[in-house]
Amino acid sequence: MFKRFIYMGFGAALMMGCTPTNAQTEPDQKQTEAAAQTATPPPTSPPKPCSSAEYRQLDFWVGTWDLEWDAGNGKKGHGTNTITHSPYGDCVITENFDGAPSLQFKGMSVSMYHNRYQTWRQTWVDDQGGYYAL
Repeated sequence: MFKRFIYMGFGAALMMGCTPTNAQTEPDQKQTEAAAQTATPPPTSPPKPCSSAEYRQLDFWVGTWDLEWDAGNGKKGHGTNTITHSPYGDCVITENFDGAPSLQFKGMSVSMYHNRYQTWRQTWVDDQGGYYAL
């Protein structure tokens, strides 16, 4: 009944709290059922970016790794590699390598799953001028 008044031009009076004398103030059961049948379901939120399984393939790598490698002459080199999800969300994985104490070498990379090509891409830079886009 209210909709009919609004369409007839009484919308302003209704919005101001005025009730026409012949208006029904409570909807009857038929109106309630009709409204339920025609109601649009609430919109679903889109999936969170980078939430598919492919973006989780490198989760095993996340953490701080104590590294050891053959430095030659029977010696072992030591360093650390810290892998984290980017503060920008789960789309990017960051790597921070520190070769100390064995090497005076530091570098970092960002890795991201490229959905269009269905492959991982990585960009590496370091303090020796190295740059690699894989």
